[in-house]
Amino acid sequence: MQRQIAYKLDHLSNMALRQVSTAMDLIGAARYTGANIVTSGEIDRVERMLQILPKLDRVRISDTQNFRDADLQRLVEQDVACGGKITRLDLDGCTHITDAGMIHLGRMKKLDTLVLRDCAQITDAGLAHLRNSTQMHALMMSNCGQISDAGLVHLENLHEMRALDCTNCRNIGDAGLTHLRQMPNMRELSFSGCPRITDAGLENLHSMKRLEWLRLSGCNQISDAGLEHLSHMHKVQSLDLSGCFRITDAGLAHFRHMEQLHTLTLQQCHALTDDGLANLTPMKTMQRLNLNSCHNITDAGLAHLTGMKLIGHLNLDACVRITDAGLLHLHDLRHMTELSLAGCANLSDVGLGHIRGMTKLRYLNLQLTRDQPSAITDAGIAHLQGMREMRHLNLSCRRQVTGAGLR
Repeated sequence: MQRQIAYKLDHLSNMALRQVSTAMDLIGAARYTGANIVTSGEIDRVERMLQILPKLDRVRISDTQNFRDADLQRLVEQDVACGGKITRLDLDGCTHITDAGMIHLGRMKKLDTLVLRDCAQITDAGLAHLRNSTQMHALMMSNCGQISDAGLVHLENLHEMRALDCTNCRNIGDAGLTHLRQMPNMRELSFSGCPRITDAGLENLHSMKRLEWLRLSGCNQISDAGLEHLSHMHKVQSLDLSGCFRITDAGLAHFRHMEQLHTLTLQQCHALTDDGLANLTPMKTMQRLNLNSCHNITDAGLAHLTGMKLIGHLNLDACVRITDAGLLHLHDLRHMTELSLAGCANLSDVGLGHIRGMTKLRYLNLQLTRDQPSAITDAGIAHLQGMREMRHLNLSCRRQVTGAGLR
């Protein structure tokens, strides 16, 4: 019977173990999306699952509050007993895992993706047990606050690394980035919430010419000089610099050769002006642009976005100098699905008329604060009637809009 089941499910690579107690239960288990260990008692079933289902290679722990180092040891032993099959292990939120548990991960010879998100007890010493895992492709350890520069030294021989997430590892700085110099295959990298990183640290990313996804949100010591170190990364598709308030218009000039860039987040980059947006004009592939709280952007700046015909998401929240004239520059952006204009108090019915051609719009945010005056009335809302795809319209504190205008 088990052989018959194995034949039917021989292509299964993900499975949840919830309520799977007999061989017959495996047929129904195929609908689940992950090898999901719900309780520590289910660890003993892993060896059986790995034997019956030859393609099963991913495990995620759901019982995060009770999963401990001893449980991790048992899980690793089950994998080793089956010849080492697990390639992805997700310990997201397993807050009781410590460096003692990390010791066993070095025995998992096929493990190439490890998720340690919110495993706050893991320290630099724990990462030392991964130094020989040269097959590692992805390591996610956001919110592991005890990891520092000294921990990243243990990763410097993992040359096949393609994704590294160190979000909110606030003790990581420039010295840590020196250990990433020999990772030419890196595709995704996040140091958001790591304020110790400066321009000098970014120079260590020079070899990452294949980088596609870079998050530096909250790295508020980064300036235009740091962005120059990124100018050779022609394959970058998504870049987050929110909160990097030292960046100026001159810094955006370094993006001109990022011809594949489709997502750019510049939220709270307060020093940017219309001249900076002029440097984005060549970016015809742009699909998402976030200028939230860039207070110096005016209508003239929006004129530089007219060539971004593929843009679907534009955030202009708190760009308080934008008026109806600015929205006129956006009227030909017919792929727009999300437009956020919260806090833009200088807009009126005329401005909404300029965007009435955005018939694919699904999300429109016109929210104000209580102390801001509103010039949008029922007449302006009438311009939105052709937007049949609209699912979310925020008119909070737009006091001139009545129930009649929304009918």
